[in-house]
Amino acid sequence: MNIIYLIDFNCPYSYIGLKRLQKAVKNLDLDTEWEIKSFELESLTGKASISARERYAQKYNITESEALERLEEIEDIALEDGLKINFKDMICEIHSPNEANKIYNRLVNETTFPIGVLFDWKNI
Repeated sequence: MNIIYLIDFNCPYSYIGLKRLQKAVKNLDLDTEWEIKSFELESLTGKASISARERYAQKYNITESEALERLEEIEDIALEDGLKINFKDMICEIHSPNEANKIYNRLVNETTFPIGVLFDWKNI
């Protein structure tokens, strides 16, 4: 059986869903070939760097406190499946591809490097 899974790597539900599907396939002892493709549900291109909490609050028109509660609920759902996700503290930065060398150096040297970095290809 071939399984093609589209995942938005910025979406915790996509990751949780993938892990649940993989577990079900394993429990059913199915012979499968996986193809995982990236699919962006919500583009951040052209937006400023933002925390997951701020982004969630803006997206759903709620306070950051309410967003934090919802993000913690998502983390609890993941934990029930044995996944430890720290989504509430995730920061996504957006940069020009021209800054790739600088970003790579930060990745190598900074212990607090943000979990998500997107390159805005319109900003070259």
